[in-house]
Amino acid sequence: MMWRRKKFPAAVLLSSGIVLRMLDIAAEADAAGCRILFFSDTHFRYSLLRNRCSCSPLKEWSGAGVIGDALIRSVEEVAPDVLIFGGDLVSHTVLYPEAFRILSQLNAPVKLAVCGNWERKTRSWLPAGMIERGFRDAGFQLLQNETVTVNGVQFSGVEDFRYGRPVIPAANPDAAFRCLISHNPDMIGKTAAEALSGYHLALSGHTHGGQIRLPLFGAVLTSSVYWKRFEYGLCTHPEKLPVVVSAGIGGTFIMNRLFCPPEMLLVSLKLPQ
Repeated sequence: MMWRRKKFPAAVLLSSGIVLRMLDIAAEADAAGCRILFFSDTHFRYSLLRNRCSCSPLKEWSGAGVIGDALIRSVEEVAPDVLIFGGDLVSHTVLYPEAFRILSQLNAPVKLAVCGNWERKTRSWLPAGMIERGFRDAGFQLLQNETVTVNGVQFSGVEDFRYGRPVIPAANPDAAFRCLISHNPDMIGKTAAEALSGYHLALSGHTHGGQIRLPLFGAVLTSSVYWKRFEYGLCTHPEKLPVVVSAGIGGTFIMNRLFCPPEMLLVSLKLPQ
């Protein structure tokens, strides 16, 4: 049984310059109508990141100003019911205060987050409680192997696959739709199908879509033990839940995005046709 990747069915360029990928998913009546906006891997840092061969007017940025303003405008334009951050907020820890200030200005009725590997890396020189408090003060509920139910949808967030101890919470059969949030999609590949069977969809980031993508080939490199299996997009398997891997916003190490513009993902739950 093989994993298959699909392209997203639609994309629009928001006025902010961030690309909005859109995915419609069938759901029961209690969850239908819920609009979930997912973004990940902002990686705020002082190094200059260049966005090349992209339709976006965001051609380069550093620090938190330009891309932070774009995030605020994007969330205002989409106006989701639930906003989810998928981890890896900053690469330079000195930018945490500014990053949390930006998160506090993202307006949505419900704001959720999970930790990425960069949040967990900083444990050696920053207290974990400081980061958790930053998310909380910014209005985000940080899910660390925890669950919350909103508008008939169960959202379960797990710790980072590489640096944390991810434990998948039990799926609630009474929830009309069940969504698993894991910063790293490798967790889905490593987890037995039985442990995932109660969920309908997983949301992930981490790979940055490869950051450097070539026409007809896709990602040249991905930070995944599966290389291209979870590089980007909607990945499906006959025996496991589908996982959507977002290309995210920022970048690390390679300070370019080629044919891989910064993006957010809008998941709309709708009644079956």
